[in-house]
Amino acid sequence: MVLPGTFDVAGMERLKASVGRCSVCDLESAVYTDKSAGVKLCKSCYQCSVKIDAQNETGQVVAFFDPKDDTVTTPPASVPARTWKMSKETKRWVLTGHDAANQASLLKQIEEAEGNRVFTTTSPTRTEAEGFTRSSTG
Repeated sequence: MVLPGTFDVAGMERLKASVGRCSVCDLESAVYTDKSAGVKLCKSCYQCSVKIDAQNETGQVVAFFDPKDDTVTTPPASVPARTWKMSKETKRWVLTGHDAANQASLLKQIEEAEGNRVFTTTSPTRTEAEGFTRSSTG
């Protein structure tokens, strides 16, 4: 018998012929197999395993993006490659319309946010009355 979650369902293939019972529950006929691991799964156990893998992946993604959680330091495969740093074009856009003092302040905030791997920064934006408010940019 095989424990759920101890094998990778991503490499499983759907069977075209009967090859015996499920390696997990031993109750139903197997409809998926991982020949390299020697695991056969019925439809129910396959669906359960897919769900377990999805929950594990979700947990890893949440941990990866949580700045307080350093348990996952490498992005999971489902996370597209990206940089923690703001592009030059985005920095230019953020700085547009601000005087030199505000630009320097914004660049310092961006540098600190990038150093702390923060996704959303708060920056001042000019209002119609030429006052400043705070808004989120990311």
